[in-house]
Amino acid sequence: MQNESGQSVIVVEAGRLARNLPLTFIQLLANSIDACDTDDWFASRSRIIQNIAHPNYRTLAAGFIDRWRSDAADMSPQSVCVALLTAA
Repeated sequence: MQNESGQSVIVVEAGRLARNLPLTFIQLLANSIDACDTDDWFASRSRIIQNIAHPNYRTLAAGFIDRWRSDAADMSPQSVCVALLTAA
């Protein structure tokens, strides 16, 4: 059941992010997430966030990433990308 809860969190958060970021930033974020190495989370998080140049969008993206890792860590980067792109 926890997995469903994590998936629900990502669906809701992806929708929220898609309403607040232009499509190009969602695509950039999704590509960065897809390329991330979840075995080295600290470095991957930094690389993902650094790819977003706009400060407000970077803050929103960081919140999404942190929520993913805290509430849905068992979701693969590819699943998170699909959620983001579908929401967009």
